[in-house]
Formats: sequence, structure tokens, C-alpha cells
Amino acid sequence: MASNIDWRNIPAAIWRGRSGTLRPVSRPDPVRLEDLLGIDTQKAKILQNTERFLR
Repeated sequence: MASNIDWRNIPAAIWRGRSGTLRPVSRPDPVRLEDLLGIDTQKAKILQNTERFLR
């Protein structure tokens, strides 16, 4: 699969399974961790895993 996405200017992409390509997303929805309600255990785990990965 060849990708023509300029990752310096495109922050995200969506996989299109039928065509086997990535579709660029130039303006993703700005969802913040605080916006996600009722999943405190999962949010704590993702934060812990991300901090561990960065270390």
C-alpha cells in the first residue's frame, strides 16, 4: 500500500478497509481525556501505560 499522506501536515488518518488505503484527516475532532465520562479505570490505565512508554 502506497501512502501519499504528508505526515508533516496531516495529524491523523483513517484506514479504509475496502480500498486498502489511508484517508487523511486534516481536522480531527478535538476530544480531550476529560470529555470521556464513566471510564475512569481505563483512563488511568492509558495514562499509566503512556507514561511508562515515554520513560
